[in-house]
Amino acid sequence: MTGRGLEALALRLEGKREQVEARIVEIMEEVVAETAQERRNALEEAVTPTGVARVASGRGEFEGRHKTGTMVDSIDTDVSVEDDGPNEFTVVGRVGYSDPKQYFAIQEEGRDSYDVPFDGAHAGATAFVAAQQNLRRKLQKLTGRGGGE
Repeated sequence: MTGRGLEALALRLEGKREQVEARIVEIMEEVVAETAQERRNALEEAVTPTGVARVASGRGEFEGRHKTGTMVDSIDTDVSVEDDGPNEFTVVGRVGYSDPKQYFAIQEEGRDSYDVPFDGAHAGATAFVAAQQNLRRKLQKLTGRGGGE
């Protein structure tokens, strides 16, 4: 192969690399959005004695952590890309609370960590496990190594 041939090949591969990088970032954005929704769902499905009493008294529709929607609506997401060198990069996805309040921690962890009469929602852990599985499946599809949607 001549020098020109190698240059042309390098340009084609660079174009593919950019496409693959863009697709990986897109996959992370999808996973982060889906994980945020999974976390919202887990919060809305987590029942507390206060929620049961609220519904029983006619003061609310949900037995879960959804009296005002503050906790559910406070879930924040972010995807960032870090350049690790000429042929490497890191994509970081984050789902959580940009300004977590102690109240959220108590609701999330419940009696496991606090002196309260209810189980935690464990929405973060539930969503994290789903995110791992989702990301693995999407990356396997991208690389042609099984999985798929």
